[in-house]
Amino acid sequence: MKKRILAILLVAVMAIGMFVGCGVNEEATSGSEMSAGVHANEITVGLANDLDSNLDPHKTTKAGTREVMFNVFDGLLKPTPNGDLAPALAEKYEVSENRLTYTFTLRDGVQYHNGDTVKASDVVWSFKRCIHPADPEIKPDDALENIADVIAVDDKTVAFTLFQPDVDFLSSMTLAVIPENYDRQNIAPVGTGPFKFVSRQAQDTVV
Repeated sequence: MKKRILAILLVAVMAIGMFVGCGVNEEATSGSEMSAGVHANEITVGLANDLDSNLDPHKTTKAGTREVMFNVFDGLLKPTPNGDLAPALAEKYEVSENRLTYTFTLRDGVQYHNGDTVKASDVVWSFKRCIHPADPEIKPDDALENIADVIAVDDKTVAFTLFQPDVDFLSSMTLAVIPENYDRQNIAPVGTGPFKFVSRQAQDTVV
């Protein structure tokens, strides 16, 4: 039975595979269907498989889940439909002369869907839980293995230090940033993306 997935953007479908998660496994999704939603900012998509039971973006494994949750979360940068990277939570970044340190400045006043303000410490926590995962449900992400350290310089500045220069480093900055002091990501995910998670009915819908 095909599942009706409500309120997701068309760009999510275009960006399959571009959303960086921790230890993501690829699973094919077939038989997808899209139709215009009731409102201009809604799209209804039918997927052949149900979503993961755990909606934490760092623990999801199914391609269909990543399609949907892409719209709930932001990274420091975000992929565009043409394959480029654009600012998301970060308004700018600077690179050191030796190309080993990347310093990101967060946009002012960005809030999670629960009203909490995004802080540099959330970015640090989000990356560290994936670089050296203590939770067995989070698999180490090869895209992050060149990160030697990540620190919060202040509330809106984050610095990454690499083991060696890496031309692909910025692509890993699409990793979902989530609040450190929120423990319901698995069932009621909170992010900063263009769409807010409302509810889920297993084997049927997610809004």
